[in-house]
Amino acid sequence: MYSWELKEPVRSHLPMPSDGFKAALTVALSRGYYLWAATMLIGFLCLGRPGEILGLRRSSVVLPWDLLRKSGVGFVRFDKPKTRKKGPRKQHALLAEWWVLVLL
Repeated sequence: MYSWELKEPVRSHLPMPSDGFKAALTVALSRGYYLWAATMLIGFLCLGRPGEILGLRRSSVVLPWDLLRKSGVGFVRFDKPKTRKKGPRKQHALLAEWWVLVLL
């Protein structure tokens, strides 16, 4: 920690409430914004920051059928996480909800 971090009170950002997320997801799906819905799902379920989510490519998402499986879990690789200078250079997240995997 830096010296200024010790002197400043910590204030975390409030996450999006799940009801607000569900409402935004419903609107995106009902209007046909499937890419935006997928972006919101990955961001919400994988706890990704906006810059990390917008930097994703198809190769960053591994779905079960990419591995010739009919079911299972998916993985998301964040190539440029915010903490890459202090921590790991890449981060991974798990997608275990089957309905999200089908939508993606």
